[in-house]
Amino acid sequence: MSEPGACPTLRLPLSAARASTDASNLQASLGDLATLETGSLGFPEFLERVAIFAAHAIPGADGAGVTVLQANQSEH
Repeated sequence: MSEPGACPTLRLPLSAARASTDASNLQASLGDLATLETGSLGFPEFLERVAIFAAHAIPGADGAGVTVLQANQSEH
């Protein structure tokens, strides 16, 4: 039984074709990510590309986001 407020996980069996497509999308996205050159893009564009590749790699994802935290930032 799940806890109140918890999101239940729906697990549907994947067809062999869907599993193959998902694996291909993951491989293609990882390959694309590996070819990114950080020096050729600004930081916001680089993060946008990372999010796009992640969304393509995750089955069923409509989008993805990136959160950037700066460590040791002084509070004023």
